[in-house]
Amino acid sequence: MKQKTKTYGIILGVVLFIALVAGLTYAYYKWTSTEDINVSVVVEGNTVTFVGGTNITGTLIPTATKEEGISKEVTVSASETGSVMSLFLDLTTMPAALKETTFEWEIYKNSETTPVNSGNFGVYNASTNAKGTTYATSGTTTITLLNGVDVNTTTDKYTLYLWFNGNTDNPSTMQNQTLSFDLYATGEGATIGQ
Repeated sequence: MKQKTKTYGIILGVVLFIALVAGLTYAYYKWTSTEDINVSVVVEGNTVTFVGGTNITGTLIPTATKEEGISKEVTVSASETGSVMSLFLDLTTMPAALKETTFEWEIYKNSETTPVNSGNFGVYNASTNAKGTTYATSGTTTITLLNGVDVNTTTDKYTLYLWFNGNTDNPSTMQNQTLSFDLYATGEGATIGQ
């Protein structure tokens, strides 16, 4: 009888071990998956939903208009009034050759024709800007796209454009460069909701 109980115990132990390994593998996959960026931020009972989709990717070439470059849409809505959010762009990989004033960005809200904010990546090249601001070579440099913006209870769509301005001369050193950006939002006093 003891032998039979031992056998059942071993079988149960193996089955539980396999279930544990499968569960950890699935949890790791879900944690590291970059398929979609969907985050809810809870602010004092109010839920702010930020949907950013997949990471920013694409090929940049000099273009006559921003619409011909890379665009990224982000939708934001709140369950109650009184919420604010900030939107950031982390430059995780930014070669020196791309730190030019002709590498531009603009962000628009809904179908407005005037950008909410704009800039260029030349400000991260000390030789081409008056401020001497430089890219953080030892880590990630963060660009604040939106800061403390009110979030409506109806869905707002923000569109971020990244492009090489083809209406001016672009250095040939900008060709064949690899870059990487992360886009994320925060809310003051917020916690991440699942």
